[in-house]
Amino acid sequence: MSATTGGSRMLGVVALVSVVAASCGRAAAETESSAQTPADGALQSASLPIASLADRVYLSEDEHIQVEMAIQRCMADKGFEYEFAPFFDGRIELERRYGVTDPQRALEVFAASDEPDAPTNPALDRLDQNERDAWWDAFFGPEQVMIEIDDGAGMIGRPAGGCLEVGWEVVVGDVDRWFKADHEVQAFLRDSYLASMLDARVQAAMHEWSACMGSRGFNVATFDDLDALRGSARDTEMIFADASCNSESDLAAIWFAVESEIQDSLLPKVETEIDELLTGTTLDR
Repeated sequence: MSATTGGSRMLGVVALVSVVAASCGRAAAETESSAQTPADGALQSASLPIASLADRVYLSEDEHIQVEMAIQRCMADKGFEYEFAPFFDGRIELERRYGVTDPQRALEVFAASDEPDAPTNPALDRLDQNERDAWWDAFFGPEQVMIEIDDGAGMIGRPAGGCLEVGWEVVVGDVDRWFKADHEVQAFLRDSYLASMLDARVQAAMHEWSACMGSRGFNVATFDDLDALRGSARDTEMIFADASCNSESDLAAIWFAVESEIQDSLLPKVETEIDELLTGTTLDR
């Protein structure tokens, strides 16, 4: 039996904490921040204040391969074939955090931004239901470990007792502490992003972007509206219009500067928490 699993989807949870951000542009003069402005105006993963912490938590491509090798060995021991899941670099998705201002790069990002789907490999599809269930049980395991989160979020669950956990342990050591560290970074990214969306400077730039898009025949108010239009015959035209309107409105530059300011004010607390959580894991770097 052979299949390509959703391992990269699970690992993508961690990969997504790698942050890519836009240059500060004119907003940099208005908003002081420790974030570094990319000289060429491109979106770069080392820009937002949180990025250095995120890079300590998410798995690199080399680490992903180590996980996959361990899963493959484990699955073979249980009598199943296993094909490596593709590495999903969350930086591709988060490069769209504020939009992409370079038209050609925008085409590449939109083409590459879909996270690998849960497995639909023909080899898995050919198995009968009992064989599929056995394969998944071997991969995910029979257990669900609940991890208590200290920030009021309650509990989060993760699969346990299967080959996926075996793969994770090879690279991160203490899986629970790693999951909690990832949760802290994800929550930080979520909170700073939502707070930035409420800033008057971001809202004004978003309104200007929306009006520009409307003048080009695309009735969108948010990036979610933009995603809903993907797959049409006007995809390329829409992506180029988005890049152009983003540049004209300075949306990416303003938004980046605003969120950087917010992150600067919140970073010391989460930095201490991540340090404590990663101590004792093999990701203590």
